[in-house]
Amino acid sequence: ASQTPRGGRAGHDAVTRHARVNTHGSAIGLVGDKLLPPALPGSNVEASIYPRNGPNLAKARALMRRSDVKTPLTAIEYTTAATASVQETNAVLQANLAKIGITVKPKYFTRSIQFQKEGVKGVAMNIADEGWVEDFPDPYDFANVLLDGAHIPATNGVNFAYFDNPVINAELAKDAAL
Repeated sequence: ASQTPRGGRAGHDAVTRHARVNTHGSAIGLVGDKLLPPALPGSNVEASIYPRNGPNLAKARALMRRSDVKTPLTAIEYTTAATASVQETNAVLQANLAKIGITVKPKYFTRSIQFQKEGVKGVAMNIADEGWVEDFPDPYDFANVLLDGAHIPATNGVNFAYFDNPVINAELAKDAAL
């Protein structure tokens, strides 16, 4: 998640997501290219939002050039306590983003404190190292809960990207009514 939309997509295109997942062990999960897990309704028609076959550095660098973000820059990452697998995951992220001029500075917290800090609107964080497990198997619990910018509270939020796009918000509201 990123609070800086300009250049944020470049970061997604620069990261080797398979390598980050594999630092936790080969059985930890599968890397997808969509927001919704494959078993949820709607996932079969959802467009890919991540590079399917690894990073696309050429695209990431082009996006950085087109943005108004000047490099080199430092991004603050909020992540959980520094276990060996978290350190390995961060090493992958740091190496990948360095290739497009971004230095990642992790700030380590216990999980509950990390979650609290990320949920404060305006917190000085650029990257939230997060995962999501749905409360119930419905696309609403991913798209609306995580990305609806019409409902970003001052504290205790879970839209850690602080994504707020009126067009998307209206689409999410329309889909939720279904």
